[in-house]
Amino acid sequence: MRVVCFIAAAAFLFCFSGCKNNNNDKNGVPNDKTAAVASIGDETVSYALYTAAFDSYLSYMEQMGYDPVSNEEELQKFRDWVLEYLVKDMVVLYRAKEEGFKLSDEQIAESDAQAETELKEIYDEYMKTAEESNAKDDSKTVQQYFDAAIAELSEYYTGKTMTYDEYCEEYKLELRNTALIEAYKDYVCKDFSVTDADIADWYEKQLKSDKELYASNPGQYKDNEEYFEKYCGIYDDAAPALVVPEDTPESWILLLFPKANSAMTTKKRTNSLIRCVKNAHPCFLRMP
Repeated sequence: MRVVCFIAAAAFLFCFSGCKNNNNDKNGVPNDKTAAVASIGDETVSYALYTAAFDSYLSYMEQMGYDPVSNEEELQKFRDWVLEYLVKDMVVLYRAKEEGFKLSDEQIAESDAQAETELKEIYDEYMKTAEESNAKDDSKTVQQYFDAAIAELSEYYTGKTMTYDEYCEEYKLELRNTALIEAYKDYVCKDFSVTDADIADWYEKQLKSDKELYASNPGQYKDNEEYFEKYCGIYDDAAPALVVPEDTPESWILLLFPKANSAMTTKKRTNSLIRCVKNAHPCFLRMP
């Protein structure tokens, strides 16, 4: 039984662009949005992709009521998390290609079908907007409005301006890469599972750790529980506390768990514990 644990080793292969690069502006932002912020072999994470992912996750977290950019420390942590998320997928893609791992014809067809469906939705949405823009100002044709919008869309995500046909090819390629990443993860982990013994072992170790931590620093309990409530499902280390310090004010507990007996809260904490066990298991490589 073979375990492929390459995330840590791959750290030696990453190449991050520096702010002193002559191709950056005075704020350290690459003038070329296709510039790599991380790379391994021929695989890269472009600055355009990084900023698009940053904007997307920031919007999601703000909709959930969180502010991950409230101060410089939180902002830097959020930046690192976004980059780490993208790098993980990049490394898996690199490893899959290095091993010659390929999608089946069926998987390729499924990926392409999904791309066609999503591209049709994009086409319909942008064509409708182009028609509306033309109705308001006919100085440009509908096609010109459409082409300009697609060029802007492609530049935002890839750093390159593309025609609609070029964007479609890039989109299909990205979906195939995503499918390859997920298929390779399944391949690597196919012989592994988190057993009851794994869960029990992790639980006992974490329980002991929590008892020792909160005995020496009871205030850390409140900080850890607030962190868990805020970032559960977002950051890998957002785990619930397994013990409550004896002198913890009831107001803290009520503040953190106003519906502590609800099935939803119980499910959230249970899922988080299982995820933590998975992240500690070598097979899962700390991937989302």
